[in-house]
Amino acid sequence: MQNINMITYDYECSSCNHSFSILQSIKDDALSKCPECKKKKLQRVTLEAPIAFVMGEPTTVGQMADRNRSKMGKYELDKRRKEDHAVQDKQNKEKSDLYRKINKMTPKQKDKWIREG
Repeated sequence: MQNINMITYDYECSSCNHSFSILQSIKDDALSKCPECKKKKLQRVTLEAPIAFVMGEPTTVGQMADRNRSKMGKYELDKRRKEDHAVQDKQNKEKSDLYRKINKMTPKQKDKWIREG
């Protein structure tokens, strides 16, 4: 079994609010320069648990699904990817908007939001 050590990281610029995801090695340093505004205001944010891939014989349902997906035809795979990315992009934007809203709250507002929802 071979370990690739690649994880999808999410980044957001505190200057221009540009956000994106990138596949990086665990050993790579975090990015700091925003590709949009070129300022060193880029921060790694946690929108969901990191995803790591392990190569070898499939032992879980997820690994079997990945193997089956790799055997799909080009057009079917492209269609699936577009559908998956559209849903994921919408979810990431909603999470990012919520975190941005929470981060702008005062401690008193955060306390009220936690208690009342």
